[in-house]
Amino acid sequence: DRKMKEKTRQQRDAVIEYLTVHITAKNTDLAELLGLKPTRVRELLAGLIEDQIVVAEGEKKSRIYKLKEKASM
Repeated sequence: DRKMKEKTRQQRDAVIEYLTVHITAKNTDLAELLGLKPTRVRELLAGLIEDQIVVAEGEKKSRIYKLKEKASM
């Protein structure tokens, strides 16, 4: 169980790193990058959205993901 949590953390970090560099990505881009199935990438993205790290824009196949902008102070 510990390994799975570490693996998930590494995958989440890879998504965040990709979005930091590329600004936006589609589910298929991330699936190809990580070598994962699109369904697994959607699970990772759902967790990142829930944690308010990533936001989704658009509908269904045209949906893109990007890092949530930090509130400026």
